Amino acid sequence: MIIELLIVSYVDLKVRKVANIWSVFHILIFGLITSYNAMNGIFDWKALVIPVCFVTVGFILFVFNVAGAGDVKFISSFLLILSERQQIEFLYYLTWITVIVGGTLAIKNIILNREKILVYLGIKEKKIIAGVFGKKFPYTPLVLLAWIVFGCKELNLI
Repeated sequence: MIIELLIVSYVDLKVRKVANIWSVFHILIFGLITSYNAMNGIFDWKALVIPVCFVTVGFILFVFNVAGAGDVKFISSFLLILSERQQIEFLYYLTWITVIVGGTLAIKNIILNREKILVYLGIKEKKIIAGVFGKKFPYTPLVLLAWIVFGCKELNLI
């Protein structure tokens, strides 16, 4: 998984796209795991709840131009190959890493552009203020970072 995340993160940083092939790959792995578990009578449908909720919320975020469609598809399909406990724990780390990185970038942009922000606030130009914060950042590197933290925690390294 770490090799996949390194490749996807690198490509996302370079071209700002997450190829659908990775989501298809995850769905194929999910199909194999599901088939194996079904044959052994141990598959639990509750493991689908979080990925379905994530893709639903992600679609809404995409519609409002908050999240990228590729990122939503990638993370939703990635969650399919994790157990329910792993999904919850991974999303916990992903949420915190997103808050830390996103918050840090927002604070940096506020500090670097404080004069512009104050001027644009005075003339009530919301679109210009939003532009001060720059483009969306590639999200798969945060997924990679969350996976590393998750893996370290799973291996009791932290």
